[in-house]
Amino acid sequence: MPDDFVEQHLGLARMIAYEYANIPGASMDEIISEAENALAAAGRAFDPEKGQFTAYAGRAIRNALNSLFMRQLRYVRSTISRSMQSRRPRIRPAPPLEKTTPIPVQMCPWLRGLRSRAGFWKTCWRNSHHVPG
Repeated sequence: MPDDFVEQHLGLARMIAYEYANIPGASMDEIISEAENALAAAGRAFDPEKGQFTAYAGRAIRNALNSLFMRQLRYVRSTISRSMQSRRPRIRPAPPLEKTTPIPVQMCPWLRGLRSRAGFWKTCWRNSHHVPG
């Protein structure tokens, strides 16, 4: 009896398998084989008192193909991440900075000019806002 169900519904298994043709890393023959194996397992486990075989088999086939999709996706992702790790540039720590001595303001006219300009603008701002100095 289960063999009759399976033989009658091979077209259903193939039709659903073609819906899953985009499984990464799996050929169409592998997808059809997985669908037919799920159909055979559904034929063995089917209880006629619980409903129609077509609905039961369709759900079993889709579940099996979803599992195949997830397995293949994990495999492809792990393969890609391993290949990317070998290509990833290694980050080396920066060399230590050399210690420099600060330039005294008295020796650098440019810094002296900045300091005097800052004082000038600070004075202007205080005068315009009536801030006690």
